[in-house]
Amino acid sequence: MRVLNRIAGALLGLVLLAAGLAVVVGAVLVLTGRRPWPLPLDRWFARLAQTSVGDPQVFWTCVGVGVVGLLILLAQVRRWRPDRVPAGEGGRTGWWLGRRSVQKLATAAAAEVTGVRDVRARLHGGRRLTVQARAIPERYDAVQHSVREELDRLTVGSTMDVKVLLREPVRRVA
Repeated sequence: MRVLNRIAGALLGLVLLAAGLAVVVGAVLVLTGRRPWPLPLDRWFARLAQTSVGDPQVFWTCVGVGVVGLLILLAQVRRWRPDRVPAGEGGRTGWWLGRRSVQKLATAAAAEVTGVRDVRARLHGGRRLTVQARAIPERYDAVQHSVREELDRLTVGSTMDVKVLLREPVRRVA
């Protein structure tokens, strides 16, 4: 959603920039005694002079602008999943690791254990890692140990809670 917010912000900025440039060009043309080119100011002014505050178009335009503004505000206020994790001793060293990188490395570490397949690791809130995989229950300790070693190598293991969920592997008939 952060990408969507950035795209929406960039589009809003471009629209405001284009509108500002159109107003500047129109003003320069009017000041030089020419007819305004990008904006038909004479028709626009005549229509504006005939429009009252009680006009339904004014009301619905205000409602639309208010709704869009409220949606933008809510999108900015909402708490988003962190995209990085503090690393180092207690997370106080001032450097960070990407959330997706930690997930991928934890997935790879769990997949290295013999008999473990279909591994997925998800980081929740930067402090809790859930590893799901298909394996027999006897592999639980090996998966837990492998993931813990990888997190310790990344220097995030001491602050992270690791939860391993193993499902029975699907038996295939040959």
